[in-house]
Amino acid sequence: LIQVILPLLEQLAMQKDVRPLLYEQYHMPEWFQKHGIPTSAPV
Repeated sequence: LIQVILPLLEQLAMQKDVRPLLYEQYHMPEWFQKHGIPTSAPV
């Protein structure tokens, strides 16, 4: 697990805004919507 999470955290730490990266890799707005969690305006 640490081999997956640590590189991701290091990559996120270098970003000024993590939203585009998270969207590109994980499509987070869709995940939140699927789970009934409200999201803010699109990136």
